[in-house]
Amino acid sequence: MNHRLHPSDPILIVDDEEPILTTTKISLNISGFTNVETCSDSRAIEEMIAKRRYSVITLDLNMPYLSGQELLPMIKAVHPDTSVIVVTGAGDLEVAVSCMKNGAYDY
Repeated sequence: MNHRLHPSDPILIVDDEEPILTTTKISLNISGFTNVETCSDSRAIEEMIAKRRYSVITLDLNMPYLSGQELLPMIKAVHPDTSVIVVTGAGDLEVAVSCMKNGAYDY
């Protein structure tokens, strides 16, 4: 049986909360997205994006070490065509505008 991964470049979910990583990955798998990676330590992102291309990256806004707002410009500098979605439970208009100006696909 041939199992092709979809999409060909993985989706990366970055969040410091393991339950969110697990449920998001399961939800994406159920929806047919079988090529999903997760990362709970924001410090690992620089090395990860240097090694491979991702089709979409979701970033938690509030994480220890490096926030999604700090990671966004780093990701866009290396992979300007990768869609980055910033995810947060807090609604801060100033931060949202900053993220969109720095290349977020959505907030």
